[in-house]
This record gives sequence, structure tokens and C-alpha cells, in this order.
Amino acid sequence: MVVFFARTEFYLDNVRPGDYYAFALQGSFNSDEMRNPMYARPYLEGAKTVRLERGGTAAITLTYVKAAPPH
Repeated sequence: MVVFFARTEFYLDNVRPGDYYAFALQGSFNSDEMRNPMYARPYLEGAKTVRLERGGTAAITLTYVKAAPPH
């Protein structure tokens, strides 16, 4: 996966088709813990869902979700 930043937009290439959550964070988070459903839940409640089809594109507008407190 490649991420390109351009102003307030970003682009992802070579993402497999499927259903994804997308969110923007203000602050930091522990990426290793994101696989833990209890850690990820507060982020996902504020996330947008997006479905990617083969050969397709998707455009979404994100709002910030708050970073979960460390545990």
C-alpha cells in the first residue's frame, strides 16, 4: 500500500477490494494495538465505512476521531 499526501487529500494505491473503515486522527495512537477490538472500537465508532471494488475508486470526507487514552 502506498500513501500519497497532497494538501488535505491522500491517495492509496493497490488496495485489495473489500470493506474498510477510514478515519482521521488528531493525536497519536498505538498501531500495534489496532488489531485488538477493544482498543479499536472507539476509533471505529467515529469511522466512515467504504467499499472498494476491483478497478474502482472511492472518495470520502473524513472528520477527526479522538485518540483512545493509553491503557
